[in-house]
Amino acid sequence: MVAVKSARILRLPLPAQPAARADWEARRLLRRLGWPALLAAACLAMACAGWWHAQTMAAQRMALLARIAATSSTPAVAARPPLDEEERIKPTQTSLPPHEALPEQLQLLMQAARDSGISLAKADYKPQQEVRANVLRYQITLPVKAKFSNVQHFIVNALQSMPTLTLESMTFRRERIESGTVEARIQLVLLVRKAITR
Repeated sequence: MVAVKSARILRLPLPAQPAARADWEARRLLRRLGWPALLAAACLAMACAGWWHAQTMAAQRMALLARIAATSSTPAVAARPPLDEEERIKPTQTSLPPHEALPEQLQLLMQAARDSGISLAKADYKPQQEVRANVLRYQITLPVKAKFSNVQHFIVNALQSMPTLTLESMTFRRERIESGTVEARIQLVLLVRKAITR
């Protein structure tokens, strides 16, 4: 029986400096093939990159066309005509307190003043009718003499407890710099719904 010798593993010696070896091989191929071959290889690489880009763009185009077709097949929602001014104001008007609730609203204002340590000696208020809305504006003028912190506390309390009350203007005067009290003139506006006339 003949003994079979195991095949020897072929070992290729690796160059000590692979970068230098690759540079030498590239120069040798360039000398052997010349510049036209290098230019042809560059053109081939550019053609492959262009082909890949064209395939990608074609796939994206097909996806966009499919999305457009799906969107156009769904029925369009009919656009609502724009609301006129009266329809836009209506929800706001219904949230306003009625004209009949004016005494309760003024009581809330007096309560906010008492809670802030302010006594309201007098208050002037006059109605101003809105022409194009079902709303009455009551301009309330309050002359107040108190500490500045109390006046500030009163304004914050009144605005928080009465959502339809707005601060229109406020002026302060102090007789002396060292004085702790200020004379304030506060102008507020209270919005209510007009009384229904029959």
